[in-house]
Amino acid sequence: MIKLKNKKIVFNYRTNSRALFNMDLPLDMILFIASMCSPVDAMNMFLALYGKEVMIEAMKKRKDCYLWDGICDLPYNVKSTIIMPGVTRIDDCAFNSHGSLVDVHIPDSVTKIGDCAFYGCESMTSVTIPDSVTSIGADAFSDCTSLTSVVIPDSVTTIGDNAFMGCISLISVDIPSVTSIGNNAFKECFSLSSVKIPDSVTKIGDCAFMDCESLTSVHIPDSVTKIGDYAFKNCYSLIHVDIPDSVTSFGNGVFDGCVSY
Repeated sequence: MIKLKNKKIVFNYRTNSRALFNMDLPLDMILFIASMCSPVDAMNMFLALYGKEVMIEAMKKRKDCYLWDGICDLPYNVKSTIIMPGVTRIDDCAFNSHGSLVDVHIPDSVTKIGDCAFYGCESMTSVTIPDSVTSIGADAFSDCTSLTSVVIPDSVTTIGDNAFMGCISLISVDIPSVTSIGNNAFKECFSLSSVKIPDSVTKIGDCAFMDCESLTSVHIPDSVTKIGDYAFKNCYSLIHVDIPDSVTSFGNGVFDGCVSY
């Protein structure tokens, strides 16, 4: 714990050890301490102790991350980035095709992730979407081929078309309290073996889970009234599906190619 100017902030070293300071420390010393913290912890420390301007200047000195303010362009060779607190929207194509990006920290000020925001970020392995986000745009994470896990909070009410299409390494996903699953939303997620569809969903879009070769079972809740064309086409491993009586609109070729079903 550091105590400075009557403010306190707890942080962890990269070695997972902790230090206790009960004295006023100069900025140079704080810079040294921050160099041993994770980028997010360092940002929070500077923001709490010195304010936004000092935090920005201090974070520019780090070599292991990039501070993105929603305006400037992100260099294509950056592996880690922090979206600055106060940014409310990740614009369309903001990080499109940044193939080196492995890690991104999204603050709880963000409410919307735009179309193609992280399209083609092929090195990104995981992402945590904060509770503040209500909308995930079309193609937002499409072709993030290394993405294995994603946390989608219940605050999200809209998942756009193609949102996770081509995320070939994605293993499982819990879909939040949305009313519809967009067209092609999880198409070609070849590794997806588990999906939880909430009872808020009324429509499963066209090709929503097409080519999910590893998907073995799906429970469709009573809330669903429409299943779109080819929604589960070529789900070769699918052996069990619960289809409720509530479904009144059943698209063309919904289970075409499901050889195990």
